[in-house]
Amino acid sequence: MNFRPDISSRCEPRADDPSAQMSVVFAPDYRAGNPYQSLLAESLKNFGCRVSFLSDYRRGLPLARGITPASPDIFHLHWPEYYFKADSPLRRRVRRLRFRTDLFLASHGRCLAVTAHNLIAHEDKGKLDPLIQFAFRRADVIFAHSDDSKLMLIDTLRIRAEKIHLIPCGDLSTSLPPAPDRAAARLRLSLKENEKYALIFGRLAPYKGIEEIVKYWVNRGISITLVIAGSAEERFGQQLRELTNCGGDRIQLRLGHIPDAELADWLVGADCAIFNYPRLLTSGSAALARSFGLPVLFPAWLTTADLGEPSSRVFRFAAIDKEFETHLNDAVTLSADFDTAADWRETTAWSIVAKKTFIGYAEALNRTFAGTSRKARPLWMR
Repeated sequence: MNFRPDISSRCEPRADDPSAQMSVVFAPDYRAGNPYQSLLAESLKNFGCRVSFLSDYRRGLPLARGITPASPDIFHLHWPEYYFKADSPLRRRVRRLRFRTDLFLASHGRCLAVTAHNLIAHEDKGKLDPLIQFAFRRADVIFAHSDDSKLMLIDTLRIRAEKIHLIPCGDLSTSLPPAPDRAAARLRLSLKENEKYALIFGRLAPYKGIEEIVKYWVNRGISITLVIAGSAEERFGQQLRELTNCGGDRIQLRLGHIPDAELADWLVGADCAIFNYPRLLTSGSAALARSFGLPVLFPAWLTTADLGEPSSRVFRFAAIDKEFETHLNDAVTLSADFDTAADWRETTAWSIVAKKTFIGYAEALNRTFAGTSRKARPLWMR
C-alpha cells in the first residue's frame, strides 16, 4: 500500500519538534522586490512548514551547493531563469551549460516544486527556453494560477495533469498599508478632485506595452489623465520621457521607486489601471489592483491571467482601438472602491494559497517515496 501523509494532522506547526515539520527552501530569494514569497512562507507556517530562502549565490553549482546545508524535503523553485541569466555573454553561456546538472543535483533525493509565475521569460520575445522546459519537466509538483495556465503547461510541455496543482495568485494587498481614504490619498498625490486618472504602475519595462498606450493617448487626444508611475532602467526611462512629453498635461510620468504607502494611495486614488502585456501567465500587479477594487483594463488574449471574472471591474480589450476607449470611459466611471473587492480578497486569501500549496507538497512527497521503507523517507513523513 502506498504511504499517504496524514494531512489532517499537520494543520499546526510543531515548534517543540522541528523534525515533525516539513522543511521547504524557496529559490531564488526575491523577497526584496516581490512580496509573494514572504506572504506564502508566513502562511505555510500554519501548516507545519519551515520555509527558508536560498539567498546566497554560490559559485560553481549555486543550487546544489546552496541547498545542501538545509537538506529540505521540498525544494521550491520560483523563477528558474534567475540561475542561467547574466549580463555578459560568457557568464550566460557558463550558467546555461551548468544549469541542468545543477538542478538535477539540487533536486536529487528530494521533491522539486516549481511555480508557473511565467512560462516564457519577459525578455525572450515569445520563445520557450529549453532550460525552462527542463525545470518544469523535472518538477515533482507544479503550481499554476489558472485553468488556462494549467492547460498551457500540459499542451506546451507535455506535462501530466495530475502533477499540476491550481492555487490562487494570492491577495497582495496584505503586503501594503490598509486602504487609505480616497480623498486623503488624492490630496497626498496632488490629484485634482474632479479629474479622472488612469494608472500604469510597477516596474516599467519595454515588454509591458507601455509605449503603445502612450502613443494612443497622444494620437487620440484622450481627455482622461494617464499616470505612469514606477521605476525603470535609465535607457527606457529616457524613452518614456521623450514619448510622454508629447502628451502635455494629459500624461504624467513619475519615475522612481514607489514606497508602499504611496502605492496604496495610487491604488485608491486612481480611477482605473491599464495593462498591455503581449504575453504572460499571471500578473501580480493586476491581481493587486483587483484586491484594492481598482477597475482593470486587461488584454483579452491573456486568458491565463485569473482576475476573478466575470466581474464588472475587469474590462478585456482585443486591441488598443476605439473599443478600448469605450472600456476606458466605463472603467473610470466606476473608480476605485476597496469594499467591492471583498469577494476577490476572500478567494485569494493566503490561508487558501498555503493550504493548497501544502497539499501539493504532501502529494508529491507521497508519490516520490511511495513503496520506500520508513527509514528512507524524510523525517517529516516517518
